[in-house]
Amino acid sequence: MRNVFVQTNEATGNQVVAFRRGEDGSLELAGRFETGGRGDGVPHLTSQGSVVLTSDGRGLLVTNAGSGDLTLFAIADGGLELLATVPTGTAPKSVAEHGGLVYVLNTGEPSLAGFRVDGGLTPLVDSRRELVADADPAQVGFAPSGKALVVTDRGRGVEAVIDIGLRQLLDQSGLDRV
Repeated sequence: MRNVFVQTNEATGNQVVAFRRGEDGSLELAGRFETGGRGDGVPHLTSQGSVVLTSDGRGLLVTNAGSGDLTLFAIADGGLELLATVPTGTAPKSVAEHGGLVYVLNTGEPSLAGFRVDGGLTPLVDSRRELVADADPAQVGFAPSGKALVVTDRGRGVEAVIDIGLRQLLDQSGLDRV
């Protein structure tokens, strides 16, 4: 069986709802887990990038748009274990992970914030990237090489590719180069 995770986006307290998926595709409720943050309470289909499984399959990253932070859970047999909740910026709506590097897209004051998964979430020094003031960003993701981030911008109908200086970030994170 595999798990399916969704977030509630509740302004009073964001949660992850976990389901076990059966061989036939059926879903069975596995539990509800507090993120330690708040959603923005706006009814909408949350972004695919607001709940992300880490590339090693052992962690789950969840944005908390209402409280401006990011939560990291460990995936355990009994459900999810909260490891860390860290501030990212205003209205984080999307998160991407590549080999232990994490970038969060903040949409309130358009920006990117970088972290390292290390049993928790450690901010990367000088990783914050401001986007243009009139940006309307929607999603962030790593390019297949892992050397750049791709940010979609609804306001301009374009995608921005941002070189994140992966070598410098890897050097300070202690992770192997990809």
